[in-house]
Order: sequence, then structure tokens, then C-alpha cells
Amino acid sequence: TVAVIGGGPGGLTAAYYLSLMGHKVTVYEQRPKLGGMLRYGIPDYRLPQDILDRDITHILSAGISVRTGVSIGRDLPMENIQNSFDAVYIATTNNFHYENILQCLEHGKHVLCEKSMVLHTRQAEEVFALAREKGLFLMECMWVRFLPKIQKVKEWVETGRIGKLKCAQGNLGFYAGKDLTTRAYNPALGGGSMYDLGVYLIEVLGYFATEPLTQVESTVVRAPTGVDETASFLLRYGDYLVDGQCSVGTALPENGGLYGEEGYIALRERLHTGGRVELYDKSGRLVEEYVQEDVNGFIYQVREAVRCIGAGLLESPTVPHSMTLECCRVFEQVLGA
Repeated sequence: TVAVIGGGPGGLTAAYYLSLMGHKVTVYEQRPKLGGMLRYGIPDYRLPQDILDRDITHILSAGISVRTGVSIGRDLPMENIQNSFDAVYIATTNNFHYENILQCLEHGKHVLCEKSMVLHTRQAEEVFALAREKGLFLMECMWVRFLPKIQKVKEWVETGRIGKLKCAQGNLGFYAGKDLTTRAYNPALGGGSMYDLGVYLIEVLGYFATEPLTQVESTVVRAPTGVDETASFLLRYGDYLVDGQCSVGTALPENGGLYGEEGYIALRERLHTGGRVELYDKSGRLVEEYVQEDVNGFIYQVREAVRCIGAGLLESPTVPHSMTLECCRVFEQVLGA
């Protein structure tokens, strides 16, 4: 049995696939309606409420139980979660993750937590130490690493299809609108482009590095609220450079590529969902392509978490604790946090 804390898109998607896999799932949402940022952070003209309601109804048809207007720890004691569930999926806003993780671990629950899992290195160190002490599984939900297309890219890189990897680039961005009270622009909710989008670029493009991160350079444009509206950063792993751009102030192509001495790999479509990846030789000739038809890849990380918990593992080898710790260090250097 699994409790999902937070009824936004991440929590609902995870609940849907967990339910399809045969797990009993209950979603807890403190607001009156489900939908999270899709309902409360996106204007109706971009996402009409009737379309959102239709999609949520389809998700709930998988047999998911829902309790809205409930805040865990205030309206419902953590003891209820402790007594009723085997694991918890945390899908609250970024600012609550650290507190929620500690509560769940203290009550003996395995935890999956949405990205960005925590915002500071000291928080990551504390929650991972507690998980190890309690003998519990804890994983940041960097579901993109589990996508079949990303696993295919990793196979191409590791088998030398593009030679020695020299650099990578990626961009993610959307226009969050002009309302500075929304989650994207609210520092109290962990808003900003790095926590929302840059995390993907760091943790996915860094997945292909074979040497430690040694250098971080960045430029940040801040919104009037103080959060990073747009950020550009460069990461160095030995001779491998990662160039990333992210923004909540403008839409970006959301594509990327990896470049080696013998060729390159193009992520033609959205970098952080399913789609097409293409392998080119050094003359620019298309050698091979792979298409992941299913756009949403949450099912793959859910399967991994279930596998790890069943095997008694405390972390996933694909999304280890070290990944989250490194990402937090990048956050701190880019944002000066």
C-alpha cells in the first residue's frame, strides 16, 4: 500500500501507475481539488479546467482513493500513515520535501520524493543518513534517467559509438506567465528555474560523466521576487563539459545533444520525456535512431523503486544518493544559496 502526499501532476501520475501495478494507493491533497500547478498555476486559457478534470477522472478510474482538504501532520497525524501504508510518494511543493521526508522516515516508511528532492546539501546529507540508519529506501524521483531512450543513449555512449564524450548541451523552459504569486516565482515554495527545470539537466546530462564534477560556472537572471527566472550554467567533469539553460520566463525547444570524438547523439524532441534520439557519425551521417513511443516515463521509476524495496536495497544504482548530493552542490554554487 502506498500513500501519495500531494495531488499535483507528479503525484497523480505516480498513483496511476502504482495502481495499475496492483498497489493500493491513496492520494492526500491539502487543497480542495486535485491538479496542483496544472490547476492553480496555469491560466485557464492555456489549460481549460474541463480538460484537466477529464484527465484526472481518467487517472482516478484506475481505482485510486482520494482525500482532499487534508494536510498531513495537521489534519491527519503521521501515525495514520505509519499504520496504514508501506511506502510514501512525496509530491508536495519543493519547500515541504525536506520536512515530509524526515517525517516519513522517522515513522519507518520507504520514500520516493519528487524532484528537486531537497534544496541544500546539508538537507540531503541528513535525510540520507537517517534513511541508512533506519534501513529504509529513499530515492529522488529523477524518472528521466529510467526512460528507455535515455538508457539507449547511455548504451551508445558506454559502447563507444560516439568515441570519447567531450560535451553535452540541453535546454528546458516554459513561460510561466506574469503572475509573480504562482509557484514558479514564489521563493517560499522553492520556485525558480533551477529547482524546477535545471535539476533535469544536471541529473540527466551528468548521468553520462565518468569523472567527478570539478567546476561550476553560471549566470542567473532573477525575477522581481528573487527567484532565478533564467539560468545558464557550465559543469566540468574532467574533459566532459555540460552546458545547460533553463527558464520559467520563456519557452525553450527543450532538446539537447551529446558530442564525442567519433560522432554525436541528438535528443530531437523533449529532453525529459519519451521521443526520438538519433546517433550520427563524425561526418554527420545518421547511423541509428531509437524512438520511445510512450511519452510519460513514470512507470519505469516506479518499477525500479518496487524492485529495490523488494531486494532490500536502500538506494537505486541508477538514481543513487550521490546524484542528489551533487545536484544540491550545483544548486548552491549557481544560486548562491
